[in-house]
Amino acid sequence: MGSAQKLKILRSVDAALANPALHQQKFKRMRMVAAVTAWLGFFSCFLLYFQGLPGIYLPILASLSGVLFGVALYLGNSIKQWPILAQHVSRESVREQISELET
Repeated sequence: MGSAQKLKILRSVDAALANPALHQQKFKRMRMVAAVTAWLGFFSCFLLYFQGLPGIYLPILASLSGVLFGVALYLGNSIKQWPILAQHVSRESVREQISELET
């Protein structure tokens, strides 16, 4: 992993530690978008299937909807785990590493 990527990750962690409510709100919004898009994809897939429209797009649409639903579940678990993990992360240590990488 390059130093630019490490710096980006550390800045993201620092921002999440600085304002945990905003961090959780952002993840909840992303989770809702992924979940709603997945359910629309599943609904469209069933609708097209029961209308008798064959094609390769049905398995592709179902697969993409499944992946989006998995992303929504992942984000939901991240939202639940962050308050517990944030207690064990030292913000000063994160800022020290950011300053080391910037120089």
